[in-house]
Amino acid sequence: MNTDIRISTNLVKHHKIKRLIRQTGYEGFYSLICLWTYVSLTAVNGRLTNMDALDICLAAEWAGDDCEGFVKVLADLRLIEKDGDDYVIHDWQQHNPWASDAKNRGDKARFSRMAQTHNALYLELKSKGYVAITAEEYGALINDVQRSLTIGQRNASDALAPSPSPSPSPSILPTKEEFVIGDGVVPSGGEGWINTETGEVVETPFG
Repeated sequence: MNTDIRISTNLVKHHKIKRLIRQTGYEGFYSLICLWTYVSLTAVNGRLTNMDALDICLAAEWAGDDCEGFVKVLADLRLIEKDGDDYVIHDWQQHNPWASDAKNRGDKARFSRMAQTHNALYLELKSKGYVAITAEEYGALINDVQRSLTIGQRNASDALAPSPSPSPSPSILPTKEEFVIGDGVVPSGGEGWINTETGEVVETPFG
């Protein structure tokens, strides 16, 4: 983010500034400075995108009633110029190259910080020729990374979760039918059961 702008020491002697003060008073000169500082913070390329006369007056802290008139004075003096549908600050990038390059510097610094915060992603992007990344691109990439991590953690958690136990829990003892068939025993007619292979009376799990 810009913290200053560049102003020539001869600014107050420039004929445009003298005419501006004559037509709008010192308030107009103050508003021009406010407009320049506004641009350095929010429109670093010097373009007043989608800003009408009222928007420009608000950005410039113009306290007068005639916004259209103030903007017309700025335009007539070529302190601002019409470019398509928008106004632009006259020769902004030429007079304030450092301020106008703030976005590019920020994008490069953001990309450099990724080497510490997301090194694998940084190396991948660098291998593809990236030297800078916008805030919007960075946000989208980080969201994708976090979404992938969340899905991976959820899948790992599901894989480690124990299988649900049936209710009620099944008995580990065989049924009478299973015992008879599996172990070759039949009721003895009295107490106990007879092993059909040995002829011995045996106790069963059923009492």
